[in-house]
Amino acid sequence: MGTDKGVKLDENKPRLDLVLGDFPIALWLVGMVGTFGAKKYTDKGWKAVDNAIERYLSALLRHYMKYKMGEEIDTESNLPHLAHLAWNALAVLEIYQHIKDCRNTKRSYASVDNSDFSPKLKQLCGYKYECHYKEE
Repeated sequence: MGTDKGVKLDENKPRLDLVLGDFPIALWLVGMVGTFGAKKYTDKGWKAVDNAIERYLSALLRHYMKYKMGEEIDTESNLPHLAHLAWNALAVLEIYQHIKDCRNTKRSYASVDNSDFSPKLKQLCGYKYECHYKEE
């Protein structure tokens, strides 16, 4: 006889539950940092910052140094410096991976202000810089 057991072929897929499920407090605090930044600057404006990787790494290091000097809470946001550090690390990783993916797919990296981009593409991805296929 057959089995009533279902099959799910997800053996080699990432276990996101190990991140989202195992770090609820940390992720909540990182979400609060993102909310603080959206209110202070603009919603999702972090994607449109010039020299973003360098600037977010610098911010990450500032929060790390404040933490190492014994200041646990950022005085402006009243949130932990480590939460700011984590948010900045995620921003760097996201932007870095976006750029790497562009390069790996043989796409060029150009400003969204470039007239080559369709309005739909600009709307779908909020990054200041977008990938698009090179005309060869």
